[in-house]
Amino acid sequence: MTAFVAIVLMSITSVVVLQAETRSVDANIATGGDAFWWAFVTVTTVGYGDHYPVTGLGRLMAMILMVVGVGIFGVLTSYLSATFLGTTDTEADTYMETVQLEADMAHLKKEMVAIKEMLQELKE
Repeated sequence: MTAFVAIVLMSITSVVVLQAETRSVDANIATGGDAFWWAFVTVTTVGYGDHYPVTGLGRLMAMILMVVGVGIFGVLTSYLSATFLGTTDTEADTYMETVQLEADMAHLKKEMVAIKEMLQELKE
């Protein structure tokens, strides 16, 4: 679903940017291929700089693509990472709970030692 949203977002911004840029004589995005290449490079945060919008509407679309695209790309990256590592949220939560329990047990052991020492002093 995330990949689908990314492709739709890149397609929509490509079309809007292409329409806006064709009205400018300074534009360097002249074809649909240029526009989609620009959108892909932008959403992946590579940003080669070979194609970039020069119009106000084109730059507005670029800002939207950058903000939303970074989030989408982050979600895709985390999903792929979890897939390759074979972890799930449940496994990660269980691991964190185990770590917390171990830390709590270590703290309780220290408190028990301190209580035993206090009891020993009271006996003496």
